[in-house]
Amino acid sequence: MKDPKKVSELIELHLELRGKSQAIQLPDDHTSSLFDENTLPPRREIFPSKKPKLTRIFYNTLFVLFLMLVIGLTIWGAKMK
Repeated sequence: MKDPKKVSELIELHLELRGKSQAIQLPDDHTSSLFDENTLPPRREIFPSKKPKLTRIFYNTLFVLFLMLVIGLTIWGAKMK
């Protein structure tokens, strides 16, 4: 997760730029690049997903549990002899 202070600075910058862009008279043939410069970054950049990390932890946990099961059954089977 990004620093909340950094996020608030981005929001303040956005609001500041938004106020300036409203004061600027846009030409008739304005392009979308002008608006792209004054927008906030996508939410995914500010708050990246933890899904890949959680998926890796989940699969590693399943693998460890499987190993424990195999080892436990092997020891139990050896004691049965």
